[in-house]
Amino acid sequence: MNIHTKHEILKIIQNVKNIHINLHVLNNNEYINSLTQCQEYAVNIGNIIENSDCNDKNIVPLLENYCEVLYELSLINPASERIYKIKLIDDLINNVESLIGKIAGKYRIVFLPYKAQMWDALESVWLAAKDDDRCECDVIPIPYFEFDKRKNEWHLAYDGNEFPSYVPITPYQTYSIRELKPDAAYIHYPYDGSNTVTRIHPAYYSDELKKYVNKLIYIPYYVTAGAISENHKYFPVYKNMDYFIVQSEFFKRSCTGVFYYDKIIPLGSPKIDSVVNKCKNEKNIPDEWKKILNNRKVLMLNTTIGDILCYKGVLIKKLQHFFELIAQRKDIALIWRPHPLTEATIKSMRIEIYESYIELKRYFMDNEIGVFDTTPDIAYTIAISDGYIGSDGSSVINMFSAAGKPVFIFNDLIFNEFSENEKRNLRIINMVVKENELYFVADSFSGIFRFDITNFKDTDSNYIGEVIDNSEHRWQQPYGYICTQHDDVYIASVYSDYITKYDGTNYKTFICNEKYDARALGQMKLCDNFLVFLPYEGFDIWKYDTLTGEWTVDKITILNLYKNLGTAAYGNIAYSCVYFNGYLWIVTGCSDYLLKYNVNTGESELHKNGVDKYVYTYITADENRLYLLDNINNIIAITNDGIDCRVIKIQTSLIKKYWNTENGELCLFKAVLNVGNYIVLIPAFSDTFIKINKITDEQSAINTHFLDNSNGCFNGYNPEYSYSTGAFAALNSYEFIVQRTYDGKAAVINVDDINTENIESGNCREFYIKISDADLERKQKNSDGFEKMCSNGYFCQKESIYLSTEQFLDRMVSGDWNGILERQQEYVNSLALNPGTCGEKVHEFVMNSLIKC
Repeated sequence: MNIHTKHEILKIIQNVKNIHINLHVLNNNEYINSLTQCQEYAVNIGNIIENSDCNDKNIVPLLENYCEVLYELSLINPASERIYKIKLIDDLINNVESLIGKIAGKYRIVFLPYKAQMWDALESVWLAAKDDDRCECDVIPIPYFEFDKRKNEWHLAYDGNEFPSYVPITPYQTYSIRELKPDAAYIHYPYDGSNTVTRIHPAYYSDELKKYVNKLIYIPYYVTAGAISENHKYFPVYKNMDYFIVQSEFFKRSCTGVFYYDKIIPLGSPKIDSVVNKCKNEKNIPDEWKKILNNRKVLMLNTTIGDILCYKGVLIKKLQHFFELIAQRKDIALIWRPHPLTEATIKSMRIEIYESYIELKRYFMDNEIGVFDTTPDIAYTIAISDGYIGSDGSSVINMFSAAGKPVFIFNDLIFNEFSENEKRNLRIINMVVKENELYFVADSFSGIFRFDITNFKDTDSNYIGEVIDNSEHRWQQPYGYICTQHDDVYIASVYSDYITKYDGTNYKTFICNEKYDARALGQMKLCDNFLVFLPYEGFDIWKYDTLTGEWTVDKITILNLYKNLGTAAYGNIAYSCVYFNGYLWIVTGCSDYLLKYNVNTGESELHKNGVDKYVYTYITADENRLYLLDNINNIIAITNDGIDCRVIKIQTSLIKKYWNTENGELCLFKAVLNVGNYIVLIPAFSDTFIKINKITDEQSAINTHFLDNSNGCFNGYNPEYSYSTGAFAALNSYEFIVQRTYDGKAAVINVDDINTENIESGNCREFYIKISDADLERKQKNSDGFEKMCSNGYFCQKESIYLSTEQFLDRMVSGDWNGILERQQEYVNSLALNPGTCGEKVHEFVMNSLIKC
């Protein structure tokens, strides 16, 4: 007998005993009705017992005797003669209650996976539960639907026949959750009806399950690098679940502020259990794989849905090039394991690349590049593999780390190794002018560069050096923002919670210890003595007082802004800001709101364009006006008091070439720059700079040759995914510096340069800003490129100009992992709790909660 049945019977018995109490004071009609009700209860108990697996043979005879005495009581009149018989039925029902109470009832536990390939998210909990004598367990794969965009219809799917042979499957048609009312149900599908690619049957949505299940436990089918991502905080399942099992305390802290916070239980991840335990055992390579793998080093190639949705045909080309590279080598084999929903997603959302994907898959298999893996349990594949290569943003990366195997992340835009000369060309992330020097931070370097702006030519910059406090982040773009204050230069991390000051002699790092979550500080802006950080996600504006060293946070301003923006805000915020007349002026990149923010007091005013609908994407200012760029090619010039506001229509006919982004949008300009008497428009997905006279609004193109080739594809650059221009800054009242993206070349452009053909006759100086051979050699010698990017990042090596796929493959073959795997293990120790025993811990926790019910 299961626990639910036992409790159901005991509840009925209590109802019977409540009736017994009042039998002696009822009038005749009430008395007969009450006896009839008691008999119905007794029959109901008997039926429940006969339909259960109860082994106690004494209960049903007691119930039969009880019913006989009830009949005898119905014949006794007057009431004074009923006392003995009433005591007798009290004793009989108490005996039944006692026998029921002695039954060691079993807890009914169900596991409700939908995709067999995601079973590892639940398996270790099931292994613990099935061996517990207190439980009866059922694994019930549930039906789901996949959307086919070509036919505009949903197709029913069922994976019940694809689970491992050792997992007994209960067909969903034979198990009624409504009738059997399980004590606990484990699920890993969080979306209910909100997923546009795959959707489980509505009967198994979390709100439906909760109607009939005592404890509903959600365990995610992913493992993060530490924290929860913002878009995973709002799933429908959170409203209905009893518990959310997460991998670590850090993961739970990253959820601070959500309404279900107290339901989050950090116990680890069954997915990590699966990998750890299977890697301990001998490799079990299928016979049909052995011939293909042929004793070569094996890499698992992982491609995610995110890459498919974002990079589409570019990813296909990247993989084709990679497969050709592997085909040339005899020492590496691949196990290609696309995300299980890849083809369904392509059919539903990227139908234009479906045929190319099928052709790519055919090339892979026909040329025996490796094994195309559709097996249900990824843990076996990880155990067989020697390392990981492929997409970013996948929980599989963490599973390889847990297994102690190296990870290499693709850059989908890179197809070949870069030359030594190309490696010396620095890609500037952000720059600032200080007297006659340009200070900047560059991609792949964790420190500040200095460049003499009085002598523009191909020359080496002065690398001040790496930040010692940040020695663990030497490659993966740790700094993205830079500003100067008096003699000091401040740089801010892109992904983390610290800033670094350079005082002309030394670096010093300041960590925001007051932050509770894993989010980065955000975009940095200097406002008097404050460094202000606008968040990439969430609502916190952090402020660092450079005079006192104090960190403070404003949790209200952005929250109020979001309330006004509504659904337009989610996933679309891209702040641009300027400090003007004592206030920080902010635009959102997704609305026509203009936020005026007092950094000192935290007070703010929200202004909205009341006439035409604009989306402001960028903002700058001069001494008198704000200049806003909108999404329909206007400049809006506004005085500080807002009285004088004029709209300048950009003459897009001046542009030589422009092109659409990868998602089909048209974005001609990314920024506006104040240069003396002009506002200069910086191209985004176009090739022409335009200047606008602030007084007359007259417009003209300048330096129309520098971006001539920006609509073409280059190694590491695709015009549909990358702006044609990189970093930029005004140098003085007549010149600005800008770097183009496709090859990193920089130019100092005079705003009076209207030359369109002859470079030599124009007011433009073009050059590469380089790192010296000695500095580059020192960096490459002192770091192997494997690192944890930030508190919420993976431990891996990422493909870049300096770290190539070929280098990683060579290291795989040579086995040169000196110190790398040891550092990886330090990362794993903080990744997830209870590696290898999470399932046992989860089962124990849930059982204790059931026992207390």
